[in-house]
Formats: sequence, structure tokens, C-alpha cells
Amino acid sequence: GSEIRATIPFLIEYFNLPETLWTNLIRSVSAYPTRAGRRVETFSTFDGGAFQYFWPLLVSPEETLPKIKGALENALLIFNDFFERKALAGFPTAASLPEGGYSGKLGIDFLKEAADSIDETVSSVYGLASAYRLNPAWVISKIKEIEQAFPGLTAGPLGFYDSMRVTGGVSQNYYAVDQGSFLLGLLGTGAGDFQSFLERRNAWPAYRAHYENLGVNIPSA
Repeated sequence: GSEIRATIPFLIEYFNLPETLWTNLIRSVSAYPTRAGRRVETFSTFDGGAFQYFWPLLVSPEETLPKIKGALENALLIFNDFFERKALAGFPTAASLPEGGYSGKLGIDFLKEAADSIDETVSSVYGLASAYRLNPAWVISKIKEIEQAFPGLTAGPLGFYDSMRVTGGVSQNYYAVDQGSFLLGLLGTGAGDFQSFLERRNAWPAYRAHYENLGVNIPSA
């Protein structure tokens, strides 16, 4: 699974590319054990980071599309469980590190495809905001909770800092790409605009049909 997946069906149609670019994109399924003892399935992503699941929602209404809708709902359930379990200030996802530098190896280990070690202790609000279309009221409520519980995360002049480690360390950096996805996620209009763009060109049925052919069909938990 990849954060660029929602663009692949569009590119296949526009450039007449092979369908295997899409059908081979999701290669494995992860089963995450929740605190309540349930095993919840979703598709795996390269590093198990939130942005790899939820960024596509910024540009595509995947929460309404076949084969992937249930998997995304389950991914949100998993990230919520992990968020509550670890008392994080957001979702674990690629971000600036409190100690300096930047890491893409941040996520949930159970969800990763890569063999690399994954750091589960750094979280960001932009990954949470990107999931807005799946449950708007819940996402807003959690962002408000984070703002109240972790005042150091909003101590700067430009809103939320990029990330926070579970031990309290804050990365006092701002990244335009992360702040941009935070804002686009909460606006929640990009996916509808993209659908309208395709509908005006009679391309929406073909785009949607690619999701019918996706090699995963995970029901909502």
C-alpha cells in the first residue's frame, strides 16, 4: 500500500498504462490485535505510517469506493486503538524527529511491509487530520483533546509543531507538506472536487471500476 495509490487509476486511464500497476499495489494484509482482544484486518503499507493510509483521502473519495472502504475504516480503528493505548499526540507517521532530522520509518509495526525497524513512539496530528473524511466529528474531537493535553505541541507561532515523542520531546519544526495535509484534510473538499473533475470528463466510472478490481476485499470490523 502507498500514499500515492489514489493517483494510479487516473494515470492508468490518462496514459494508457498497464492495469498491473494498480492490481499489484496492495500485496499483503495485516491483522492487528486490539486492546479488546479483537484482530482487525487492513491492507499493509510500506512503513505502517498513517499518511500511507489516509493521504489518498485528500484527493479521492476512497471512503465510498468498493473493496477499500472497509479496509480504511479498519485502519482508522487500528490507529485509534494504538493512539489510545500509547497515549500519543496524534498518529505515528513520517515526521521530523524531536532529537533532530527527519524519519520515514515511523508507524505501527504490525502494519508494515518493509523489513526495517519501525519507530512507534513519534506521532503527528497531520496524519490524524488526513483521516477526516472517514469520521469528521471523531477526528475534530481528538485534535481538540490533543491540543488540551499537550500544550507544548502548540506553543509555536504557526499552530501544531510537526511531531511529539511519547516521552514528551517535541520537534519544534514546521513542514509545509504536513501542515498542508492537515489543512486539506480538515477542509475535506479535495476528494469531491477530484470526483467532479472526472465526472465532467466522463472518466469517473472508469476510475471507480479500478477499485472493483483491487485485489483486496476486507469488510469493516
